[in-house]
Parts: sequence; structure tokens; C-alpha cells
Amino acid sequence: MSYDNKTSHAYARALQEAAEYLLSKPDFETDTSGPYIYLGTFYDKGKFLAAARSLSPLAKEYNDTSLRMSRTFTQGAQVYFDIARDKVCRKVQEAKWECEPVLSPEEEAGI
Repeated sequence: MSYDNKTSHAYARALQEAAEYLLSKPDFETDTSGPYIYLGTFYDKGKFLAAARSLSPLAKEYNDTSLRMSRTFTQGAQVYFDIARDKVCRKVQEAKWECEPVLSPEEEAGI
């Protein structure tokens, strides 16, 4: 069976199935730096903003080409997703960007 329902709840149920499988087996050590849930790179600004609003509060991290939104939980798990920077920002000069707000002032205050 393949994953083809592209909603956050379907995604979570698929991860839950994998987590339950791991919990049903004997415990073992791993060499991972932490559990990550990567929701992918968004190509549609509206879908990206819907995810940001739904999962707020989030941390924002800009680099030269993208904006990453993330949330780290108390036991170290992290959920994150990206969008190309030019989808949410306007380059005003080389290496200088002017970005529109991703979240409302109230949502931003919760970060």
C-alpha cells in the first residue's frame, strides 16, 4: 500500500503505524541525532501558510534559498517543512530580502 492521501492527519496516521511497529519490537540503540518529521518542501504558498498557521507556534529559519518552519518537542522530536524563499519574499537587492509576514502579529507573538 502506498501513501497517497496528502493531509496532515493521514501523514500522522502513517507515522503512528510505523511508531507502533517500533514500539512492538525489542528496544535497541540507534545512532540518530533525533527523531525528525519532515513534511517536505511546499511549492504552493497557500498550502505552506495553512501548515504554518495550523502548527504554530513555530521557529523560522531563513537561508539564501528557503524558509524553514520547525517545532521541537520536549523529548527532542522535530517537525519541519520548507518553502523556496522567493515564494514568500521579494529580493530587494543582492543578499537583501524583504519578507511579508508569514503569520499574523498574534500568531507571531506566540512564537
